Amino acid sequence: DLVFLTGDIAHSGKEAEYQAASAYFQDLRTQLNKLDKTRWFVVPGNHDVDRASINPLFVGMRHTIEEGNAADILREPHTWETLSTRQKAFLNFTESFLGRSRGWRAKEPWAVEFVKLGEVTIAVLCLNSAWACQDSEDAGNILLGEYQVRQALEAARAEGADLTIALLHHPFTDLKPFDQKACREILFSPHGSQILL
Repeated sequence: DLVFLTGDIAHSGKEAEYQAASAYFQDLRTQLNKLDKTRWFVVPGNHDVDRASINPLFVGMRHTIEEGNAADILREPHTWETLSTRQKAFLNFTESFLGRSRGWRAKEPWAVEFVKLGEVTIAVLCLNSAWACQDSEDAGNILLGEYQVRQALEAARAEGADLTIALLHHPFTDLKPFDQKACREILFSPHGSQILL
């Protein structure tokens, strides 16, 4: 009934790789009896980052985000717009594959989707754990961002979801320790997600 694509759609975040991926997923969709795209959900992985497009000014940026300033930095839409340039091809892929209304946006590069299965309303939190990926030292240095997680959960609660599924590419151990702790606590709280993929 549902398809979850949990990242690394591409190899190096290039447009041509997403064209090949789209063709593959269209074939898969045919094999799944043309399962409606509203039943497909996607998140980016580290290979969905075009590392060559990262502005040198922002290479050290993730080292400046710490527990005391993370929420303030990530609350600012211009921060997301700047950081999401490394995922531009992925954002374009979401729009072309999922449709314009479901495409991810630079100023908020994550998505909260809703689907009904019978009488159950399911919220799917499509979280972006790849936005700070940049090099071979990603493990233990990337962030999901408590702000992103809280925003997504608030949207799920506002719609009165019966079940919440959180999707993310990276294991918690790849996050900075403070972010790992905060995001784990939020997602595994009684008001968090019931399923984490």
